[in-house]
Amino acid sequence: MKIFVTIFAFYFSSPSYGQKNTIGYFKTTYFLNLTKAPKERIDTITITEHLDVHFYKKHFSVPYYIPGSFFDKRYKNTAIITWNDTIKKKNIQDNWTYTSTFDSLSRVTKYEYSGCLLCSQMPNQSTFFYDRQNRLVKIENRNDGPVGAKKSRQSNASTSKPKEEIDFKYDGENIIQIKKWSYKKLELQIEITNIKYANY
Repeated sequence: MKIFVTIFAFYFSSPSYGQKNTIGYFKTTYFLNLTKAPKERIDTITITEHLDVHFYKKHFSVPYYIPGSFFDKRYKNTAIITWNDTIKKKNIQDNWTYTSTFDSLSRVTKYEYSGCLLCSQMPNQSTFFYDRQNRLVKIENRNDGPVGAKKSRQSNASTSKPKEEIDFKYDGENIIQIKKWSYKKLELQIEITNIKYANY
């Protein structure tokens, strides 16, 4: 019970930049080609929430495949399957599923998207890693399509190497830097470079 209290107290009670109605300046660096200089872009964003993974997905689409919540005390050591359209027939030909696997601390450690034939989306499997403070510090993404990863018959676990890795750097509870790697090569970096507090 103490573990749950620690997790949720950390997540919901910690102060955020957004509580002070701040403006954040974010620099995105694209490492498109090793023979060319990286390209940079500055985005100015009003911060009204924690700088968590959902903030970066909302504003930068990185990371893309993540669940709505990473903690759910109702589940532990189990996998929950959710159909995208609960009214349609449960058929992956024209519907698709999201599967969240929870560990003993009720954290989502794996998130699987079955794919969508109609919208030409390949299946995806995301694995999440946490630090001792229960902060998400790394995501590994794999495309486990029919021609892609082989499955172990004993563990039914993917044996493919991650095609994408995303690392998170924190300042307290806020993510201040994201690095996205594609097949071990740095693809982009997003970092907050300055904070400006609103004048009253």
